[in-house]
Amino acid sequence: MRVSSILSLCAAPAIVSALTLNAPSNLVTGQLTNITWVSGPRDWPRWTLFLMGPGIWDLRQIVAEDVDPSIEYITTTFPVTKVTPGEELRVVAVNVTNVDWVLANSPFFKLTTA
Repeated sequence: MRVSSILSLCAAPAIVSALTLNAPSNLVTGQLTNITWVSGPRDWPRWTLFLMGPGIWDLRQIVAEDVDPSIEYITTTFPVTKVTPGEELRVVAVNVTNVDWVLANSPFFKLTTA
């Protein structure tokens, strides 16, 4: 490969995700809640949403799979049995084909019981 080809690759713009997950609304276990986000034109075309506990590998629930970013929200119910009231949780968007590739995290939030 020639030096000019290598330099042109280095000058190519980086693809940066603009995906922003918001903290869910109506934070009560067992009741409907909305998860909203803002995405940009260079974001992944589909992703999966997980409900995660405070730990790195603390998966609590698969919220949605193969999410279409253009809808900008999803309505779901958080589980009663997998969550301790007052515990810090977050929603994580991951690549559909590689769940180790985290695209975005919501701010931490706490659920209350119904």
